[in-house]
Amino acid sequence: MKKGAKWIRITAVLILSLSALSILGAKPQISLAETTTYPVSADAWVSSQFPDTNYGGASSLFVFHNANDGRAYFNFDTSSLPANSTITSAKLVVYTLGSSGLDCSGSPTTFTIGLASLPWLENKITWSNRAGLAASFGSWLSCGYSGWASLDVAPLVQEISNGTKTNYGFFLYGGGADFKRTLISKESTANHPAYLEIVYTPPAASPTPGEETGDSDSDAGPATTGSSTGTSTGAKTAPASSVSASILAPGELIVKDAGAASINLSWQKSETPDIDGYKIFRSEKETEGFENIANTGNITLTYTDTVGDEKTYYYMVRAYKGDEESASSNTANANAKKLLEEKIPIIHSGRYREWIIIGAVAAGLIILIGLALLFFKVILPKIRAQKSQNVIR
Repeated sequence: MKKGAKWIRITAVLILSLSALSILGAKPQISLAETTTYPVSADAWVSSQFPDTNYGGASSLFVFHNANDGRAYFNFDTSSLPANSTITSAKLVVYTLGSSGLDCSGSPTTFTIGLASLPWLENKITWSNRAGLAASFGSWLSCGYSGWASLDVAPLVQEISNGTKTNYGFFLYGGGADFKRTLISKESTANHPAYLEIVYTPPAASPTPGEETGDSDSDAGPATTGSSTGTSTGAKTAPASSVSASILAPGELIVKDAGAASINLSWQKSETPDIDGYKIFRSEKETEGFENIANTGNITLTYTDTVGDEKTYYYMVRAYKGDEESASSNTANANAKKLLEEKIPIIHSGRYREWIIIGAVAAGLIILIGLALLFFKVILPKIRAQKSQNVIR
């Protein structure tokens, strides 16, 4: 009898242990947080005292608030930041000078961080054409400090990631009486350019087209879905054969990796006032075959194109008003195959971990069922047989 009870206790312990392991391993928390540092791509400062002067090439950036105002602008290319990421931390890191000259005076010395409302160019921005305030967050007190300083911009970056704000860069402006502060620009020989450090968790990977249904129709063609900044045209029309000389073409079209087989487009506005907007054209050939895939409004200067094939795509943009179109912008291209190759390992690594977890849980359940069968089919009959023998004796 004692021997049978011992077997029952051992089996029960094994079953309970494996059950606990299965429960604990069913949904472990996996941290996917990533940290990326974005170098400053453009910086400049503007002065209300000299409203038409551009300081994009200056080695120092002055932020002040007294009889006149000075603001410092910074831009960062965050197109590789996955949309709808959860932003854990975002810091705009700048290098400030010590307490000499314009570096520290007034009380209090307060930086307020703003998100620019319009695109701007480093070599053209002035006080007269400066970008306004789209959003602001917090402030930073500093006086008599020299060195690297971190400014919290997490709420602003979260809005950019969510798509509720467009990344046209940040700017710093002063508050308080007689505020003055000097920062180092990327043109300085001191080699202390600003940078943006973001800690984020990407959103869960969505199934790729055909993944759930098993479809893999190679003739379906690339998707033409765009971001909320543009509207798909449906029917894909070719560029107008004749262009209007009265509408100036948009300039400096740039295409960049947006991740997840998406391509970001941005361009400089047409200098013609009162246009209706911009037409975006795409082709698989550099000099022919362009089709109108989307239109944007007249203040929208960005578009995100989602593609499905591993090919090189060529883009150009035209301004339009009514039925008239401007000449084309420059042609720019991006390789979708490269984008897919860069993103697939990330998607697979997350899914691989999920299957490992499912496999571990399934293995635990199989062992649990096996032990239960062992107990009821082998151990329990032996215990009963032993009890019967004891009764006979």
